[in-house]
Amino acid sequence: MSQNQTVNEYQFKIASRILERLREAIKPDYLGLVSTDGHSITALSTPGFTDTDAVASLAASSYAATRQLARLVSDSDLTMMFNEGDELNVHIAQVTDKMLLVVCFQHLADMGRVRLLTNRALGALVDAMSRYEVSSGNRSNGAFAESADEAVEMLIAEDEEVSDGPD
Repeated sequence: MSQNQTVNEYQFKIASRILERLREAIKPDYLGLVSTDGHSITALSTPGFTDTDAVASLAASSYAATRQLARLVSDSDLTMMFNEGDELNVHIAQVTDKMLLVVCFQHLADMGRVRLLTNRALGALVDAMSRYEVSSGNRSNGAFAESADEAVEMLIAEDEEVSDGPD
């Protein structure tokens, strides 16, 4: 695998499982991992959703521009963006230095729930990416499967808590 690679096989598999679970929970129009240079790593979208490659490129560009603006005004810790539109909301969060999580969801969705579950998925993604860094080489399939299951189960358990609400 090349040194310029954004994710390795294990990271991709874990991320795909986490994104699939998040998609089931919040039903976004678009959900994707995007490299900070604007390339789609993986994306899930509803049928008929616009060009997902363009979304990836524009989301990364928007994030980069906002991050530069934050640096200009001495706020170098920007890691998340949220844009609210008439029909669609866009949530962009930094997973790693080279990767963003992009979520596009309908304006009528429960925004608090979407943001809560997206942030939980973000935590699971950050953990998965750090455990299986590209430079760390291959891991055993058993350790990978256990880590993937832990990340997905954590997200599922927390989603069920949100769905059930207070007793």
